[in-house]
Amino acid sequence: MLNLYLSRTSLIVLFSFSLLITGCAESHSSLAEDDLKDLSAYAVGLNVSNRFDYYPLIEVKIPQSHNPELHQDVLEIAMVIDTLAMKYIEQTGGIAENGTFMNPRESGEKGAQIYKELKVEARLTDLLTKAKAKAGSSDKDLMKVTEYIVQNQFLSEIPYFNQQKLTQRPLSVLSLELLLLENKICAVLLNSLLVNKEQQ
Repeated sequence: MLNLYLSRTSLIVLFSFSLLITGCAESHSSLAEDDLKDLSAYAVGLNVSNRFDYYPLIEVKIPQSHNPELHQDVLEIAMVIDTLAMKYIEQTGGIAENGTFMNPRESGEKGAQIYKELKVEARLTDLLTKAKAKAGSSDKDLMKVTEYIVQNQFLSEIPYFNQQKLTQRPLSVLSLELLLLENKICAVLLNSLLVNKEQQ
């Protein structure tokens, strides 16, 4: 069942990351209303998968892990990203009965304002610093992915989520991108928990 879920998620990740690479979501005008609704539907599905598939599995396995404090820090990194995505979804009016965002075109200063209010950079910096201090040799794959995502997407001199993107992109697109990053961290975290459990 888990393999089936991972395969389904992989397809969504590949499709959605292709959007990031091609940059087709750079502005309101580049995506039609139907496209934005489709993307928001992917975001809703991904959010459900993260919260009801990954989180319960991870939370059960962390107390049994070889490095529970590190794994808890990495989970909290994913949760910071999830909180930001959820705030963006709220600003679109929430989720409609058809499983898409109410106002998928919504964007503007709200994106940057919420990012600042949640103190995303400070919280991720603190959690990443703590995680790196606790990581051992068996955690290098987990830390490589986690650090890459946090540094490049949020903390670098010119992060992916910069002021321009946060202000100009539809919140529905930002939500999907954030949920993809959360999904990737959760997948690597769960894999680390499973692999290290087998090696104990």
